[in-house]
Amino acid sequence: MLKKSFAILMACLLLPVAALAETDAERIADLEARVQALEEAVAALQGNAEAEPEERTEPVELEDAFPAAQGVEASAVSWDFLSRFSYYPSGSYFSRTLSASNGYVLVGVYMNVENGSDEDFMVSSLLDARMAYGDSYTTQPEETFFYRQSQNVYASGLRAIGARASASGCLLFALPEEAYRDEEPISLSFSVDGVAYTYTLRGSQMNLPLGSEEASF
Repeated sequence: MLKKSFAILMACLLLPVAALAETDAERIADLEARVQALEEAVAALQGNAEAEPEERTEPVELEDAFPAAQGVEASAVSWDFLSRFSYYPSGSYFSRTLSASNGYVLVGVYMNVENGSDEDFMVSSLLDARMAYGDSYTTQPEETFFYRQSQNVYASGLRAIGARASASGCLLFALPEEAYRDEEPISLSFSVDGVAYTYTLRGSQMNLPLGSEEASF
């Protein structure tokens, strides 16, 4: 397609100048204008040819895994609205509690990660997740993967999951508080190698209760 378009542009450039202009000055000006137009058109065609392909969306059901990396499978197994979220900062014996800012509500997405490869899996790649609410609101998670130490006990600071190991944890998001009350859809996407693996957390006719009991530890 690029070669064909280039040939057409060259043919236009080689049209007899005398057919389009009367004087030498007009001929030169016309030729220069066509050369500039040709250069701009070729640059635009090259830009279109080199553009990255659009990301493909792959639907995923809750509890089903997607390939987070070579030999690594991750899955979102459940989610809930939270009134607050408590965790232990890395190396601390004292917990810290997060609450949503005024006008927002927390959303916790609970995940399992199975690293079947021979290399460490950096959990930071999971932070590229994107949650969409309604038609126009999108957000990314809190900048850490809160890993589960024991039942209902979470901590921050995990950088990698070792080879042939697994871990579970939570990604924490904030949505406008209207998301708790209305029925607008909520989805969660993980982008891997040009594919957006997308979980539909809530369809347009679903609404889930506030998980205050699970939110406090």
